[in-house]
Amino acid sequence: RLHRKALSLNLTVREFDYIMKKEVHGQDNKIKQNRAHIWQIAFFSLNNTSTNLFLAMMGYVSYYANGIAGIGVVVISFILTGMRVFDGITDPVIGYILDKTNGRFGKFRPFIVLGYILMAASSLVLFFTTHLVPSFIRAPYFIIIYAVYIIGYTFQTTVVKSGQSVITNDVNQRPLITFFDSTFIMFAHGLTAFYVSVYLIHKYKNLISIQEEQRVYSFKFYEDRMRCMTGKILTKLLLAHYLEVDCLDIQICYEKNGKPYHMPIK
Repeated sequence: RLHRKALSLNLTVREFDYIMKKEVHGQDNKIKQNRAHIWQIAFFSLNNTSTNLFLAMMGYVSYYANGIAGIGVVVISFILTGMRVFDGITDPVIGYILDKTNGRFGKFRPFIVLGYILMAASSLVLFFTTHLVPSFIRAPYFIIIYAVYIIGYTFQTTVVKSGQSVITNDVNQRPLITFFDSTFIMFAHGLTAFYVSVYLIHKYKNLISIQEEQRVYSFKFYEDRMRCMTGKILTKLLLAHYLEVDCLDIQICYEKNGKPYHMPIK
């Protein structure tokens, strides 16, 4: 019917469709301004803050995988690099799925909830169960759980970036998104670094040997030093807990291929 009507008016279907839309929506063809409350922008930015806290925690996963789970340094390096490639593959796929989603709960809400659940569940499973599975399936197990975390992380980051263009299209409000986003993230990372460097490391610094301390201070950047020292401290604390021995009795040695092992102090 639309095609016949257009032909009767000597118009193309596209031209006729454009005229009909103008009649329905009025002659004013300006884009309707969508403004958000300040608190809505602030709370939406907290979603990105929570994602960055998970990312900060995953900065220590290599120390856990190597020091507690016993996965070799070279192996875990290849795994983490491969996971970054996998993250690049999932981005356009999940972006396409999100673009096609428009259900009862909206376009973004399901992915926010699902992404957080996947990240929280996979993080707990990764850090609390990897060292308990048999050694011959430990690396594949780690890869599968970490891949689930990457999918949840991609859900969250995709929503964060695309949601910013939906929550408001007012050019005067757009800078507020960046302001709240950067402020919350800096506060979260600063609080994490403060806890690690001021409280955690000074409390357990006596667990680090002179050789390990020299290794820590061989790193150029302060953040890398803190991560290395934190990883060594957490490794010894977890080993002491599971082996039911004193922390000072934990001595970690390394094979030629970099794989760590525990040498009991007699």
